[in-house]
Amino acid sequence: MLHLYISEVDKSYFTFLKEEGYGYLPKEELEHLVHHRVREEKLRKYLKSFKKLNLDKPKMSELVQLVIHDISPDYIQEMGGDLFDDLTIQQIVEASIHGVEPDYIKKIHQLGYKDMEFRDIIEFAVHGVETDYIKVLTDADLGINKQQIIEAAVHGIETDFIVEVTKAGFDNLDFQDIIQFGVHGIDADYIRALKEVELDNLSPDKIVEAAVHGVDPSTIKAFQELGIGKNSLSEIIELSVHGVDADYVEAFRDIGYKDLAFGELVEARVHGIDPDDVAEFSDLGYKNIPISKLIELRVHGVTPSYIERVQRKNDSKDYSLSDYIQMKIHGRSTPSRRQE
Repeated sequence: MLHLYISEVDKSYFTFLKEEGYGYLPKEELEHLVHHRVREEKLRKYLKSFKKLNLDKPKMSELVQLVIHDISPDYIQEMGGDLFDDLTIQQIVEASIHGVEPDYIKKIHQLGYKDMEFRDIIEFAVHGVETDYIKVLTDADLGINKQQIIEAAVHGIETDFIVEVTKAGFDNLDFQDIIQFGVHGIDADYIRALKEVELDNLSPDKIVEAAVHGVDPSTIKAFQELGIGKNSLSEIIELSVHGVDADYVEAFRDIGYKDLAFGELVEARVHGIDPDDVAEFSDLGYKNIPISKLIELRVHGVTPSYIERVQRKNDSKDYSLSDYIQMKIHGRSTPSRRQE
């Protein structure tokens, strides 16, 4: 049963509705009038303004939405008449809900984005895209479009960051470079520091790759002081990815491995070759063991302590490293045959 508050919806109210062409309202719409306290005086004001502005008569459900959200006829005129030709009342209500003001749209047009559709404006508002933000992106000369402006806002790319990064020394940064820098926490100081270490062919992609793998300028300088990666950031990145740092390289050099190739350093680290173990092999008389043989020893579990145990048990040191590998593989305490 419909409960009408007589003080607010009385006979004169129904007469008014009928005169304005709303004489046969569904029960649901009458309930909305009552529930949202849509008074006759408010409706009269809206309908009078609609007529004055030569706007089409709204449905009662639309009128209720306008009253609920306190949307003025002037706002309707500016949004639906001056700025857009074909907005519905529902779209005007949506714009109001998201705080879209006519001045906001006009400023966006002034910044060069005159082809903005209603949905674009709503997307800007939803993601908090301010006109000052748009201006900074435009001034950065990145050739950015409206969807990219939204993408930048979604990723939290601040205007100060954009200004600083574009001044960091790259002439041809594009929009995706800026986004990737922001996503990976790369600031202008990091970019400048990388440029200062004088790497050839330093590109935005390489900067992102370095940041992703935690390669900072101090790491690069430490490698360069050892003669590694003088001109190749890719080489340093790959070393870092596999856990090879400058200390690891120095430890090998201290025990006589002065000229290890890039690939040998990576393979040694991947297989867990410890320079301290290599030094112990040397103390046992096995000096300058090739990296490939060190890896083979590691794979088969031949350690300096294992060699010492075999030597004590057999009272002999006259075995090759290959002998120890064969003993380990076959579970013997003596080699089946001497290995060269």
